[in-house]
Amino acid sequence: MNLKNVYRLASVESIDLANKLLEHGWKLLKVTTTSYADDRYIERGIYQHSTNCFILGATKQISDQYSQIDAKHELDNDRWDY
Repeated sequence: MNLKNVYRLASVESIDLANKLLEHGWKLLKVTTTSYADDRYIERGIYQHSTNCFILGATKQISDQYSQIDAKHELDNDRWDY
């Protein structure tokens, strides 16, 4: 996919949800990780967490088609349109 054709972006952490988007014509642009550290309880050590993150893109046509799919509400917890 040419990046000038990307109309919508999604950043999802669920493999199942990423696969669902791919099945509906979205393209995988990048696989990365998200992470954070929490030092509120420093006496026990710093808590660190990381997870997979999938960046997907869609053309306007694909995005409009996906908006009609029942599973779209699953994306509410993930991030859209950077």
